[in-house]
Amino acid sequence: MFYIGEFYKQIDGLAMGGPLGPSLANFFLAHLEKTRMSRCPTEIKPKLYLRYIDDIFALLHANQSYEDFFRFINTLHPNLEFTVEVATTSLPFLDVEVNLLDDSIELSVFRKKTNTNVLLNFSAAAPMKWKAGLVFCFLHRAWKICSSANLFNVEVNLLRDIFRENGYPIKLFEKILEKFHHRITSLGASDLQDNSSDDCAEDTRRYVLRLPFVQNTSLAFAKKLQDILLRKLDVKIDVVYKSCKLSTFFSLKDRTPLSLTSNVVYLFACSRDANTTYIGETTRPLAVRVEEHLSLTKKPTAVGKHIKTCEGCKNRTFTLDDFRVLKRCETAGTTRINEALLIRRRSPVINKQLYLSGASFVLTVY
Repeated sequence: MFYIGEFYKQIDGLAMGGPLGPSLANFFLAHLEKTRMSRCPTEIKPKLYLRYIDDIFALLHANQSYEDFFRFINTLHPNLEFTVEVATTSLPFLDVEVNLLDDSIELSVFRKKTNTNVLLNFSAAAPMKWKAGLVFCFLHRAWKICSSANLFNVEVNLLRDIFRENGYPIKLFEKILEKFHHRITSLGASDLQDNSSDDCAEDTRRYVLRLPFVQNTSLAFAKKLQDILLRKLDVKIDVVYKSCKLSTFFSLKDRTPLSLTSNVVYLFACSRDANTTYIGETTRPLAVRVEEHLSLTKKPTAVGKHIKTCEGCKNRTFTLDDFRVLKRCETAGTTRINEALLIRRRSPVINKQLYLSGASFVLTVY
């Protein structure tokens, strides 16, 4: 990382917010549990030990001290430093509220004090499957967490109010709740899933088509396409929708000037023969690379050599406008790959003079 004129190297741990962070943290703690938790003395070992990534829930016997076990897990690795929260009458663990009774525990859904109960509004421009699936998801979570039918019913009543406040018709909620109860009794909790393809018996193949959701237009197009494929090819497809952000249609940023565009594949064409071309790439601003091609003082490039020797080009003044961008890329690697593919496809004459193979980048297949 470069900051205020200095380079910094992270020598331990992971960058905060990195996508691999949770997975690697889980692997690391699982490794410690496998190799070092066996050293935990029997007299301080919890009766119940549960962990999700770096959150640990432990139950100890009344004559055991939690402080001894707490000190032990903090010695597993020098960089580990756990904090502890001791339960009195209840203790939250992830989204589960654990209520301590005299001789048992009760489990219910836990919500933080900052929870606003704001969900996907019923009037939102989203497929009805998403809205129905959201109701089913919350019912499923309540059923999996709540330890008794009474606690589940309390949660259902709360969910009914929450969805009503988010614009959902009560009839819709009750219809999904009835479907949910039917699946509980017919399939059992272990097989409970919101699968719309209950009639999928022999053919397990699933053909999926993803479409952007633009309200009724997408619904009508999907239905028409499904009917055509089923009637003509006897193929049944499932349509899934993806949401569209306004940023995909509008941009608040000014378009980068051509001269400052980087990570591009560009084309140069001879002024006398349009079929005599050169394809190149640059990860720097395009204007910098064009200046190198047209420079008379620096070491000549393939384009510079052509301009000097070509009768139609050497007496003409070339500018940035004579270089056309063929492909804009995200990274230096994809820029070089696209350059190689375009050289292979178009076989530009000037590149052939420079590279016998016609490509400047070796493609590696993983």
